[in-house]
Amino acid sequence: MAETRTKKSLINSSVSMGFYLLTLCISLFSRRIFIGVLGNEISGIRDTLANFLGTLGLAELGVGAAIGYALYKPLHDKDHSLINEIISLQGWIYRRVATFVTLGAIVLVLLFPWIIKDMETDRWVVYATFVVFFWETMMSYLVNYRAIIFSADQRAYRLSVNMQGFSIGKTVLQLLILYFAEDIGIKHPYIYYLVLEVAISLIRIYVLETMIKKDYPWLRTDMREGWTLLKKHSEIVTKIKQIFFHKLGAVAFYNISPLVMYAFTSFSILTFYQSYIVLSKHISSILAQVFNSIGAGIGNLVAEGNKKKILTFFWEYASTQNFTATIATFCFYSFASHLIPLWIGDNPEFILPQSIIVLIAIGIYLNMTRFLNIYLDAYGLFQDVWAPVLEGIINVGGGFLLGYYFYNNYEAWGLVSADYAGLLGVLIGAQTSLLLILFGWQPIFLYHWGFKMSVWNFWKNYIKYPLVAILFLVGGSYALDYLALDFSIIPSFLFNAIWTTAVFSILLFGVYYAMSQGMRDMTERFRIIFVEKMWPKIKLMFKR
Repeated sequence: MAETRTKKSLINSSVSMGFYLLTLCISLFSRRIFIGVLGNEISGIRDTLANFLGTLGLAELGVGAAIGYALYKPLHDKDHSLINEIISLQGWIYRRVATFVTLGAIVLVLLFPWIIKDMETDRWVVYATFVVFFWETMMSYLVNYRAIIFSADQRAYRLSVNMQGFSIGKTVLQLLILYFAEDIGIKHPYIYYLVLEVAISLIRIYVLETMIKKDYPWLRTDMREGWTLLKKHSEIVTKIKQIFFHKLGAVAFYNISPLVMYAFTSFSILTFYQSYIVLSKHISSILAQVFNSIGAGIGNLVAEGNKKKILTFFWEYASTQNFTATIATFCFYSFASHLIPLWIGDNPEFILPQSIIVLIAIGIYLNMTRFLNIYLDAYGLFQDVWAPVLEGIINVGGGFLLGYYFYNNYEAWGLVSADYAGLLGVLIGAQTSLLLILFGWQPIFLYHWGFKMSVWNFWKNYIKYPLVAILFLVGGSYALDYLALDFSIIPSFLFNAIWTTAVFSILLFGVYYAMSQGMRDMTERFRIIFVEKMWPKIKLMFKR
């Protein structure tokens, strides 16, 4: 089974990485064209509306994760009847979630006149954007929910190939419309932009239906049995309730915190901030693509129950996650402010204050090292519902109080101007909540209820990773300042960013390999896969 898990994980990771890199290349152009043609305000509106809908989706939290966890064993046992029941229950629950989100959306639309009263953009832009976002959200609840079987079955690469291809094509067409709108006489290009969103959404629905019929012809969902299935699979409902609270922290960080930020700043400032957030997500996601495909494999490994294998891979995973997180943080902190002028435009207003960039970089590292969540999910450990509630309170409540404090006392600290003072406070609250839960509670919970061993084994072996990260990030920053490299044009930016990141990564790998058994084990695992198994097959292909 181990070889099968590894092979599936590699396929998923490789395909996801390939499509993500394509998406990244396109997105680097898309935001610049979008802001250049439609302006900062519309970009800020889109980001804010997406956060509003993400907050309304709070009712869904826990369903997808609980269903994925419940599918591991029946997929392993090929129990088609049980799989049909579980996904039918998911669809039934999602219909209720869709009703809740619809009611929330209606209330939100009624509040729009007050929310957008100071905007210069035409009102129809806000309403049209919200309708399209709402449509896509509804489709994910009412139609596309069955896609979960691909990820739970370690076949997410099938979705990547068939679904992301359409997304890339859609983005390219949207950019062409915006870029050439004036030349071809299109008066309101944003209308066509939104129409394409809906059209490609319909195509994706059709493609997903075709894929399910081909790959899982036995999959049949029956919503009429919802109440019966709810009683029969009460353990899933229990997990959903527990996971609901666990997802609150993510909602607070990604959806509510940006809304709190809006209380202390403008749409334009949020657009500048979101440009950095887009970069941070892309940088971390390039490396995270490899790990996102491993979750189902870890669930399968835990289901086998071999504790020695579980712990061995745990430290392989921990070392590799921290290694890639350190590289991602270095790339963002070192190059983001050099890339923004080349990407968005050479306007000093687009560059965030250094203190804000430091806090975003800290967030990248903390979010990318939340690998304990995957093991907690695999063990089905969700009963610590107080922890995410506390995380959300610190994130939102602490962020609001600190935002208010810095907004009114920015001159005393001298860190940022009034425009960014509230943003600074909100970010401090967000990163503090991550730090307390990530390094405080989660290790205790996993080791006590999952591994059933002393948490001291975690802390004494783990503390070296963040310490090495701090040492390398500070050292790397000083080294770049000393070298004073040229990042003013794209060729020099790419050349200098690539070679400095390569040197940073090689040095970091050397330290990790020397200090971490987990990194040595992971290196050996990849050596066996590529050198002993894949390379002979590649040579055989060329001989033919």
